[in-house]
Amino acid sequence: MIRFRHGAAALFAAAALFTGTAASAASVMDLSYQTMEMQDVKTEGTLVFSDCPEYVNQTGILAEGTIQGKGRIYYYHVNDTGERTRLVVYAKSNKAADAHITRFIQAAPSTDYVTSGETLSFSEMVTVRQPPLDVSLEPGKRTVVAEESKEGLLPGYLYSGIVEVDTKTPVQFGVAILPMTDDLQGALDAAQTVPVDSHELRGTFPMRVYRENKTVWNTDTDRPQALVLGGMGAVPFYRGIDELDGVERENTGDYGITFRIRIHTEGSKPYRIYFNPQGGVYMGAFKITQGFLPRYFRTDDMKYRGHFLGYETLRDYIDAGKWEAGKPVTIEFLAAGATYLPVRFLFVPEEAGTQKEEP
Repeated sequence: MIRFRHGAAALFAAAALFTGTAASAASVMDLSYQTMEMQDVKTEGTLVFSDCPEYVNQTGILAEGTIQGKGRIYYYHVNDTGERTRLVVYAKSNKAADAHITRFIQAAPSTDYVTSGETLSFSEMVTVRQPPLDVSLEPGKRTVVAEESKEGLLPGYLYSGIVEVDTKTPVQFGVAILPMTDDLQGALDAAQTVPVDSHELRGTFPMRVYRENKTVWNTDTDRPQALVLGGMGAVPFYRGIDELDGVERENTGDYGITFRIRIHTEGSKPYRIYFNPQGGVYMGAFKITQGFLPRYFRTDDMKYRGHFLGYETLRDYIDAGKWEAGKPVTIEFLAAGATYLPVRFLFVPEEAGTQKEEP
């Protein structure tokens, strides 16, 4: 997964810095945190992940995997062919079948890449329903079920999107970049597999993971907690099979997987949750729910006055609200593309970190 493009460094350097990194003895960033131990409760659906090669310099099949039931195809590619191309998501079945397309979400194409990652993250979080599209599949035929742009992909631009599906029988779904042609079906029929690059980020993985803390956190007696996602050895990344070559691969970063993380608490003290990137710039969205009303958070909020959260510091954070102990909260998180991992959700009893770093 590409992080923000190195050529965009001047864009970040020119931004006004958020001065929330000033030291403070009572800052939430100066507290001592215990890593919250987590366990996966169950997984749902199938993710076909297509991020290999990241820079596509030839046309062909980029990823393919089998889905039965609910599934997701997540693609993330830069058109590096030097000319316009077409990107399609296709379906194929050994027998006549129906594929139900339930959501199709696209990022804003960009050359700085971070724009694409943040726009897809936010759109995925808030786009709940779309009119379903039913596609009839002929036996053995690759059938286009979604296309990035009929006008073609511009050279040097990043394109990313999510297609969600539902099938009653096993159906192969794949991603292909094709030449600009009026005979799209012919190009798709003739397409050959593009070899993997050194990152090897493609394959089939869980689409959704349900996770919870192993031990109930007591806000009266326990230390502040840190929930780590996307690295730092907290939980191993998911592994899956690349059906194009049969190789087992790691989804480093768990990209394309939606995590629904349930945090159990007890005690009399309310607490606050803070979002703290630990790998660099993080531009994306997440959702927290307690009871029935969800709250949505964006790390690209304009209140940061042009500063990119996590740029050249480990001490940036956003306040994700006050929560009541004794009632579980659920964090929904899908790692944004083109940004850096890992990230932390910090859980602090309200009186433990009362003095905040002010902008």
